Amino acid sequence: MKKVIKKIISLTLCLVLLAAVAAPAGSAAENKGYITIYVEGFSRRLYKNNIDADENEIWPPKVDIEAIVKNDLGPILKELASGIVTGNYDQYCDNIYNALAPIFAEMKLDDNGEASDGSGWGGDMLTDSYDISYSTFPNGRIRFSYDWRLSVEHNAAILEKFIDRVCREQNVEKVNLLGRCMGGNLVNSYLQNAKNIDKVENVVMYIPSTMGMNLIGGLFSGNITFDDETINAFVDYTVNQNNLFGDEVTNQFVTALLALFNELKILGIGLDAFQLAFDNVKDDIVPRLVRATFGTFPGFWAMIPEKYYQEALDYNFGTPELKAQYAGLIEKAESYHDNVQLNAYNRMTELQNNGMRFIVISKYNVPQVPVMPEANMLGDGLGETSNMAFGATAALHNSTLEESYINSLSSEAKKYVSPDKMIDASTCHFPDTTWFIKDCHHNYFPDSVDVLINAFYENKDMTVFTYDEFPQYLQFYGQTDSEASGLIKPIEPVEKEELSDFRKLINSIVNFFKSLVNLILNAFKAKEV
Repeated sequence: MKKVIKKIISLTLCLVLLAAVAAPAGSAAENKGYITIYVEGFSRRLYKNNIDADENEIWPPKVDIEAIVKNDLGPILKELASGIVTGNYDQYCDNIYNALAPIFAEMKLDDNGEASDGSGWGGDMLTDSYDISYSTFPNGRIRFSYDWRLSVEHNAAILEKFIDRVCREQNVEKVNLLGRCMGGNLVNSYLQNAKNIDKVENVVMYIPSTMGMNLIGGLFSGNITFDDETINAFVDYTVNQNNLFGDEVTNQFVTALLALFNELKILGIGLDAFQLAFDNVKDDIVPRLVRATFGTFPGFWAMIPEKYYQEALDYNFGTPELKAQYAGLIEKAESYHDNVQLNAYNRMTELQNNGMRFIVISKYNVPQVPVMPEANMLGDGLGETSNMAFGATAALHNSTLEESYINSLSSEAKKYVSPDKMIDASTCHFPDTTWFIKDCHHNYFPDSVDVLINAFYENKDMTVFTYDEFPQYLQFYGQTDSEASGLIKPIEPVEKEELSDFRKLINSIVNFFKSLVNLILNAFKAKEV
C-alpha cells in the first residue's frame, strides 16, 4: 500500500513540475512546488543499542529525585558545611559529581565525541522509510532526524546524501531546507561543504543557533552568574506561562512574593551569598560535570558563540593530558568553529548572490535562563535575538533602544526598527527577509509560522515590506502546551510607562497583599466545597 501511495505522490509531483514548465514565465508568485526538508533541532529521544524502545531510552534521562534526596543530599550538605569552615570543598565537589554524573552516564559520548557504545536515535535517514506531511506545507514536508550529540558536520554529510535520495525518489530537481535551532547549524554546515548545493532552492533559518547560544557558552566556560532581576523575570514568566502551581491564584501569589523580595533587595542578598559560595567550587565541579555530560557532544560545542569558544576549550581541556585525552572531540569542535561558524556570513552572501533565497525567523521578549551574564539580553528563553537574527541590534530585556540611537539612524534604517522600539533589524545580515516574533518561546513552532514560510516560497520577491499581514515584527498569541497552536499577527506600537524605584516598590507591596488576600479567600472557598 505504501509503495502505491508513494508512486501516486511521485506521479502527482511530476505533473506539477510539467505544468510549471508549461506555464507562462514572469510571474512573481510562481510556485515551483518544492518539498521542504525540515531539519529538526536537538532533544530527539536517544536509545541504547540504537534501538527505539522504551526500555532502551537514555534521553531524556531518568532522574530519581527521591533517591538523590535520600542518599546524596545529606552527605552533600554535610561536606558543604565542612567546606565553609575549612575552606576545602574537594569532598563537597566529589559528592555532587557522584550524585549527578551517573544520570548521564549512558548518554555521554566517548573521548573522541563518538557513540562507540552503539547508542543513537534509533533510525537511519538513508535507509529507513520517511513520511511526507502535507498538513501545513502544500508541497510536502519531510522531517530529517539525527543523533544531535554527534558532530554537526557528520550529520550535515548525511543530510547531503538524504537530499539526493529525496530528489531521486520523489522525482524533483530541488528541495527547500528548513533548519530549526541546531538544525540551522546543520544547514549552514551543509551549505559550506555540499557538492549538490544546486539542489536547494530556498533556505529557512528558524531560531538558528548557528552563531551560538550564550547559555551554552556561559555554562561551558564557567561564566555562571545569578542576578535578582533576571531570576525574577524568568520565574514570573515560567510560573504563569506553565501554570506551575495548578491555579492562577497561587501562581500570582508566588510571583508577587518574589517580586516583592526583589524590590526589597532580599532576593539579591541571598543570591550574593549563593554566588560567593558557588564561586568557591565552580572551577572544580563545572568542568568535571561538563566532561561527564554535554561536553562530550560535538553538537553542543557547535552552539558556543565565538566570544566564549576559546575560553570554553581552555576551561575544560586546559592541561596537556586533557588535550591529548580529548583530541578527537576537540578536533570536531574546532572543525565546525573554523569552517562553518566563522565562515557562515560569507558563505550565505555568496550563495545569495548566486540566486539562493534566505529567510530568517527570530524571536524576542521571553526571559532568558538566569544563569549567565547575558541573561538580561533580549531573547526567546534559550537563544539571543541578536545571534538568531544574524546581527540584529537589540535592547536589553524589558527595555527599549535608546532614543539617541534611533535618532542617529538614517530614514532608510528607521524602517527596520520595531514598533515597540526594542529591535533594529537594519543591522541583520538579511534585513529584508528577517522576521521577528514577540512573546513566542524558543520551544514553540506554531503552524501560523508555516503560513509565513509558504508565502515566502510562493513569492520569489517577498520581503518584510511585501504583505501587510506579514510585516517584519509579529506578535504571538495563544502559547499553550501544544507548540503548533497560537497565532501570529502584526505587532502594535506600545507606549511603556517608566516607573521610579519608589513606585515599583509600592506596586510590588500592593500586588503582594492583593495576591495574599486572594490566596486566603481561595483557601476558604476550597474548604466550603
